[in-house]
Parts: sequence; structure tokens; C-alpha cells
Amino acid sequence: MVKIIFKKENHTSIQDLREELELISEIKPDAILLEGEENQKQKISLVEKSLLLPFNLFSYFFGNIWVSKKPVEYMAKALDIQLYKTRENNLKLIKLMSKTKMITYLSFILLSLFLIHLALLLPIFGTNLSIGFLLLLLGLLSLILLILIPALNSKRDKAIKNKITDIIQQENETILVLIGEDHEKEVKNLLISDPEININKEDIEVKESLQKGSKEAIFNSKWLIMKSIGLVFFLYYIHVEILRILII
Repeated sequence: MVKIIFKKENHTSIQDLREELELISEIKPDAILLEGEENQKQKISLVEKSLLLPFNLFSYFFGNIWVSKKPVEYMAKALDIQLYKTRENNLKLIKLMSKTKMITYLSFILLSLFLIHLALLLPIFGTNLSIGFLLLLLGLLSLILLILIPALNSKRDKAIKNKITDIIQQENETILVLIGEDHEKEVKNLLISDPEININKEDIEVKESLQKGSKEAIFNSKWLIMKSIGLVFFLYYIHVEILRILII
């Protein structure tokens, strides 16, 4: 009989990570499903790299807020537990979008890149430094916020459910699923309503998130935002000075 344990997590909580490690040690599941990419170093085309710009920028500026799941991976390997990820790579999130959302996503990427390009060229025409800097910030912020379009796609829940189904079909009896709080309810309902895998409510156990780490994450995010704005301004100032020297 299959037993599925959902551990709802706050991605910024070190306390949740500790509880997850304790759970793995206690129940010794046959398989663990982690929210994330299976292959982060996959070779991709230039077009695909452009589509992933929002993800890469977000990771560069704010990736440190998220608690690393490496300890879970190391423990799974040490205990010979099968480890799975919810998606092959972040391109899968983009491919899950509807045509309308995809067009919106692509349009805003192009608009953001245009604003950044414009900001970099404005100093040539003697435009005020602050105007160019604000355009640059607007372009970068738009790119980073675009991650919300694929990240909040409801089709992600179905993709996670399908991944759990694949794990069940590989004859794993005890499965520990570590996913964000927003996904647990819908994924659980999708599993129960699927007649092909015959999962009942009694077969699913839910562990709540400890809900700690949020305040620290907010503080860290504010500090990272301040540092990021400072770094962008410094680099833009250097760029402007170099252009002025070349023009003179």
C-alpha cells in the first residue's frame, strides 16, 4: 500500500529544512520529491536562455533568500533513497503557460530589454544620469517580476501530481513530498480524484510548515534589494563615465 507524506514548507525557513531532515531520518521513505529542477546545467539555445532571463536575474539578486535543499539531497544519497525533482528544468514552467500568458511573457521581456538598452544608450545624448538609471531599474525590475507569470501558473499543480504518479508507478511505497504550501491542497485533491492510482485520503499525511524564517527573509530581501540597487547604480555610473570618455 502506498503512503504519501506531504511536508508543506516555507522556502525561506531553516526550521522547515531541519524538520524535513528529521522526517527523512525517522520514516526512511523509498522516495523523496523535491520542488525544483532536475538538470540545472543542461545546454540550452540562445532563445531558451532569453526565456529564462527572469529566472536567472531573480536567482542572481535574491537566490540567497531561499534555503538550500542540498542537505536533503546529501541525506537521500547517504540513505540510498530515490530523489526526484518536480520538473526537468525551469523551461518546463514556461511551456506550461497558455498561449495568452506566453505572448504576454514574451512581450514584457522584449519591453524590458528595450528599456535597459535605451538606458544604456541615453548617456550618449547627454541625458541626465538619474533618468537613465530609473529606466534601467524599471527594465530590470520588470524582468525580475516576470517570474511570477510562470511561477503562479495553476498547471504546475497538475505537473507535480503527474510526477508523484510516476514515482508511485515505480513501485515506491512510502513517498515524502517536499513542496511549497500553495501546492499541497490542490496536488492532494488531484491525487485522490485520479481513479487510475487509487489513492484515498487515509493514504496521505500532511505535515504543516513551521512558518518560521519569514521575518528573517524579509529583512534579508530588503538588504539584498538595497545592495542590488547600489551595485546597479555603481555599474551604471561606471558605464556612463566610460561613454563620456570615449565620446570626448
